[in-house]
Amino acid sequence: MAEENKAMRRRQILMAALEAFSEKGYDKTSVNDIVKKSGLSKGTLYWYFENKQAIFIALVEMVFEDMVSYFRNSLSETKELPPPERLHKTLTNMDFMVDEMTKFVGLYTDFFTQAWQNEEVRTSLRRVYEGFVDPFIPIIQEGIDKGYFREVDAHQAALTILGAMDGFWFQQILEVGDALAAIKLHADLVIRGLQKDDKDEK
Repeated sequence: MAEENKAMRRRQILMAALEAFSEKGYDKTSVNDIVKKSGLSKGTLYWYFENKQAIFIALVEMVFEDMVSYFRNSLSETKELPPPERLHKTLTNMDFMVDEMTKFVGLYTDFFTQAWQNEEVRTSLRRVYEGFVDPFIPIIQEGIDKGYFREVDAHQAALTILGAMDGFWFQQILEVGDALAAIKLHADLVIRGLQKDDKDEK
């Protein structure tokens, strides 16, 4: 029970940090801002986290791991489908991320800015990012092995697919385009690009 209480208190701090960072951005948010949002004492916050950067790194992991968990649950619902249909459905199911992007698009920008500037943040973000990349690899490889897809590097293909998805986040920042329409079109283009054509059969 004590461990459960600790986990709940830790998440309480992170949810307060999520709200504070979303409002002000990383650089303008102070530990006092997070303390105020959490309703806890500064001493309690420092019991769980050494400093603002430690809170931020934990927040990166929490946000992305929550999203990865949702993504993997969605992915498990497609396991009986042939690889092209499974990949297409998986990609279009990622439209749930649009709502997240809209709410926290500034925060995501901070994630990548801090990753660029700080090795510890970069290492953490890389680890959770791979949680999105890795599930695509066996789907693509199965499609290759069963003759649906042409011969490609499955890992590189997965990185390419996610790289395009990242671009939708920046479109949200600029408020250009229709993210939902882009996700659906992207899924169509990915499947067409991977499918074998007559030249591949020769």
